[in-house]
Amino acid sequence: MGLKNFDTFIFDLDGTLWKYPEICEGAEKIWKKLQDMNKNLVIVSNFTFVDRDEILKKLEKGGIKIEKEKLITSGYVAALLFKNKRVFPIGIGLKKELEKNGVIISDKKVDAVVIGHDTKFNYWKAAHALKLLREGAKLYVTSLGKIWNYKNDYLPGTGLIIKGIEYCSNKKAIMLGKPSKYIVNVTKKFLKGKVVHFGDEIKADSEFAKHIGAKFVFIRSGADKNVKKVKAYMILNSIKDIAKLL
Repeated sequence: MGLKNFDTFIFDLDGTLWKYPEICEGAEKIWKKLQDMNKNLVIVSNFTFVDRDEILKKLEKGGIKIEKEKLITSGYVAALLFKNKRVFPIGIGLKKELEKNGVIISDKKVDAVVIGHDTKFNYWKAAHALKLLREGAKLYVTSLGKIWNYKNDYLPGTGLIIKGIEYCSNKKAIMLGKPSKYIVNVTKKFLKGKVVHFGDEIKADSEFAKHIGAKFVFIRSGADKNVKKVKAYMILNSIKDIAKLL
């Protein structure tokens, strides 16, 4: 069992390629090896703390270069869906991504409330979101993650925010990130040949891999540690373990 016969390699960000803002050990070496092998490299992530331009800067600083169109985030998926529409976003990274892609940012008469990762989330943001939802806005979310890998710590993920909004509004959020059909449809445009997906979230990443017809490789360096629940093509301790399989 190896990996060299795959044509497209898809990587998650948090817990796989990086523990924001630091690139994981061995990631740069693996990335360059795959580029030398002319593999099709794609990044698909529910990370919205910063926008794609900032993500690209962080990755390049760590030796990982990728075309912007092959960096697919749930924030970018939201931007494609709501182009020229009115949105109230929660999360500065999400807001920037939407603004750069033709979405109208507003706090009045919006089509949707979209939840991203927001370390400055507060009671009054929640209150205003609930007001807009009562007025008819639809509720969307970019991630349901419980945990955010920040440096070597584990902090609350976007799930903390959306669960409270759902509870108070009696509305179920529509998911835009992995493993939803929205991010799957965007990703499929960049697939070639045999596909393998690397990720650290058991539910989101395994289901996403299934939906795009990819083999799933579970990376244990992220948030989820219970390998007994994993149904994967293989399980690796970290991204650097890919080297011996190429």
